[in-house]
Amino acid sequence: MFHKKHILGLRTLIVAWAVLAFTLPTGVVRGQSATPNSDVPADLPKFDVASIRPHKDPGPGFWRFNSDGISVRNQPIETLLRWAFDVEDDRIIGAPSWAKSNRYDIEAKVTPENAAKVDALNREARRAMLIPLLAERLNMKYHREARELPTYALVRAKSGTKLRNSNPEDFTDRAGSPFSGTPPKGIDTRGGMEVSQGRIVSHDTTIVMLAKMLSPQLGRTVVDKTGLTGRYDYTLQWTPDNNVPSGAADTSGDVHATDADAAGVSLFTAIQEQLGLKLESEKGSVDVIVIDHIELPSAN
Repeated sequence: MFHKKHILGLRTLIVAWAVLAFTLPTGVVRGQSATPNSDVPADLPKFDVASIRPHKDPGPGFWRFNSDGISVRNQPIETLLRWAFDVEDDRIIGAPSWAKSNRYDIEAKVTPENAAKVDALNREARRAMLIPLLAERLNMKYHREARELPTYALVRAKSGTKLRNSNPEDFTDRAGSPFSGTPPKGIDTRGGMEVSQGRIVSHDTTIVMLAKMLSPQLGRTVVDKTGLTGRYDYTLQWTPDNNVPSGAADTSGDVHATDADAAGVSLFTAIQEQLGLKLESEKGSVDVIVIDHIELPSAN
């Protein structure tokens, strides 16, 4: 059962469900301007109707996959770009300041005859459907480049991991679910993760998901190099840095201090002591999305 209080809970700033890594299409030559269709499979349905409106009410945001489309509340355009291209914040280059600060609500649906097809799509395909929508409504033009960027590698600590293998039967209450009613058929809803200021709680998720959740906390891409392929339950707590990167999780709202706040534990220390993992600084060539042109959303 999905509870509204969980979806809109102020402590749960981000709820992310276990996902597979999304490989970006390779048909675009680096440095060459890309059209929306070059990043989207030809057989994907397009949204038939869509509204993009400035968000006016205070409170937390959320996103939700519906059987025939998507609902988004109180999210900046830069976050939508990150979702659509499935890259971390540091790999979206050239987005203007308003794309980070202005927040929007989106309702997008396909035609009734395409609803069944969309309902069966996996998460990666649904993300890709956002690209032509954003390109059209924001008059967006972009290209891909390979750039040298600092990253973090998530590896096993010498002391050994402290992760507990999960039991799927233990996770019956999907608090904060981004789904309304019955989840779409094509979306794997196994496992969940709650992320709030200074705290990550995992229920039956992979280390790939942990790397994705750590990236916005640290302001750079985190690459999973642990070699761990299981699914785990754990609670990670640390003292948030006051100098939070611009790409970090939204911490607006009534967020209370965690037990770790008083202890003064850094995220790096917490990962090693509580999970038996370690972050190592690296630098390497990564694929980035360069925004060449983007405009405020057109009127509905």
